[in-house]
Amino acid sequence: MNFFSRTVDRIMKICEWIVLIFLAISVLDIGLQVFCRKVLGSPLAWTEQVARYLFIWMTMLGLPILFKRGYTLAFTLLFDSLPSKMQVAVDAFIKVAGIIFSIYYFRSGIQYCLAAGSRLAPGIQVPLNVVYVAQPVGAALLFLVLLSQLIEDLSTAFKSEHQAGKG
Repeated sequence: MNFFSRTVDRIMKICEWIVLIFLAISVLDIGLQVFCRKVLGSPLAWTEQVARYLFIWMTMLGLPILFKRGYTLAFTLLFDSLPSKMQVAVDAFIKVAGIIFSIYYFRSGIQYCLAAGSRLAPGIQVPLNVVYVAQPVGAALLFLVLLSQLIEDLSTAFKSEHQAGKG
């Protein structure tokens, strides 16, 4: 495992902790809303927005984590029947397509943040950019994960090919 892969692993560990903290805050936030609504009869106006914005951040940080762990949806019946060199090529193609998508999503997310300007969320008075920046952050993290995996996969394939040529 190279320095880049180890760095991406560390970043993903930090993201996992952030997602866990956001999940805990979200559970407390929603629990508070239920308590205020059902017990006190007076719902809080801001809890729904906080839960929604935390959910957006958890989703954007969670996607790269899922890719890093390999928990993405895949149909492997056809893939597993391919020769090993073809599997490497197909997997590399999929990762390159994901990298291209993450670059596009990053650019779109930045444009979305800039378009929001300095507007504030109506209920909690937080700049909307704090919420919208989750998109480019998630896209950048996805880019790093996919690039790391692509480098690792190609390096492994090259080493095994090189060793097979010697043997």
